[in-house]
Amino acid sequence: MGADGDEEDAQGREESHAEVVLGSGMQGCCELQHILMGHSGHQRPAVEKVVRAAAARKLISLEDLIAARSLGYTNQCDVAVELRVTPAVFLDRINDLDEKERDALHITD
Repeated sequence: MGADGDEEDAQGREESHAEVVLGSGMQGCCELQHILMGHSGHQRPAVEKVVRAAAARKLISLEDLIAARSLGYTNQCDVAVELRVTPAVFLDRINDLDEKERDALHITD
């Protein structure tokens, strides 16, 4: 180790390490999305909503939504279990569907 506590590589050069701790599931996916979006610290609720929607998109593809819909579930909790996400993640994904995705899922308002 170097004098400042950084590790040294095989050639004796100091390497600096930044550690990012991610939670599991949606929390980890949201934290990763914050990093990808260049965020640091707490964000406003509107930003958190955007982050949750982006994370939900990464966890649930349109193809997965179409496949789950074809199984005939009528309860969002059952669909979430099928998709291996929480009901909140499922709702974040559904609430962020674009027009093309809504058409593909035959959802009308």
